[in-house]
Amino acid sequence: MTLPVVNNPAVLASGVVIFILGGIWYSPVLFAKRWVALIGKSEVELEVSAGSMPLDGALCWLRFAGATSYGTALFSGKRKALWLIDSGFNLVSFIVAGVILTLWR
Repeated sequence: MTLPVVNNPAVLASGVVIFILGGIWYSPVLFAKRWVALIGKSEVELEVSAGSMPLDGALCWLRFAGATSYGTALFSGKRKALWLIDSGFNLVSFIVAGVILTLWR
């Protein structure tokens, strides 16, 4: 069995595009106000808790796929709309990365 060849520049480009997409997705242009309202915190509270972002990033990575995060959301009482915004970002970013990796050969 041979391992597939990985196009490292395409993987890097996908990561950069997903980073930019995240900045737009969670900005006031799209879902920032609704997301802040759904998590039940003020913008001031989020600024104060910004020091825990590395821990938050690890938790986001841990959830990785919509199916597992939905189960968690159900049992934790998380609003469905909040789950849809967060999981929608993952879905769109996976699709964008897939398109980049498919087309960049």
